[in-house]
Amino acid sequence: MMVRIQNSQGQDDRSRLALQARPASTPHVRSARLLSPAFTPVACAIVVACAGITAVLGILFAHHTQPTGLDTAVYNWIQSAIGGGHRRGMFLFGLSELGGFFLVGMMLILLVIACLMTGRPRGALLTAVAVPLAPGSSEFLIKHIVDRTYNGSLSFPSGHTTGICVVATVVAILLLGPQRPPQPAIVRGFLVAAGAALTVVVAMALVVTDRHYFTDTIGGAAVGVAVALATALVIDRFPARSASTIRPPAGDPGPPAE
Repeated sequence: MMVRIQNSQGQDDRSRLALQARPASTPHVRSARLLSPAFTPVACAIVVACAGITAVLGILFAHHTQPTGLDTAVYNWIQSAIGGGHRRGMFLFGLSELGGFFLVGMMLILLVIACLMTGRPRGALLTAVAVPLAPGSSEFLIKHIVDRTYNGSLSFPSGHTTGICVVATVVAILLLGPQRPPQPAIVRGFLVAAGAALTVVVAMALVVTDRHYFTDTIGGAAVGVAVALATALVIDRFPARSASTIRPPAGDPGPPAE
């Protein structure tokens, strides 16, 4: 009987020593990057391409006051596709204002709040920087450099198109990047596609309501995409880890010592 008790105590001592020898488990930390490492080179190429498109169009249309043949052709195609009418014109004007400062500002606030409430401070930073920076650059810098006019107003690049496009691009980064929410991929893909479609609709509305040339909207979209991706790339240059961790269940001593 004494032998059995001693053997049992010896086994307990060995179990306690084995547990003490195991290293403390390290919590798994979720990545806080906005863009995946695999997509980063692609994002850099897109930023360069968009900047190049804006620069080339700006040089070609500097100080111009008339549409190009492409502008006229697209305008006529849209007019023939949707027709005319006062009510339709008012509806299209309302659609074009989705890229205006007020509504873009409201989208900015909602996105920042959503990011903060879901524990994505870097997504909030991306939104707070890129969304005002993109249309601000179009309206207060590039337009004055290019000096292209439509009915006497500076037009290239389209600030409204820039505004809605930068919001759509930021949403795409948040829904498809490493910080994507747990919703199914098909739902997130649908939302990204909807944002892209809305950008196209706003651009068409700006053209058909005689507020911009078609090529103005191309320049505006290029600025929006470039600023959103460039901002994400800069933020990712500063490594950080989110506070959310995944810890082992209670009572789990962690992985065995090697």
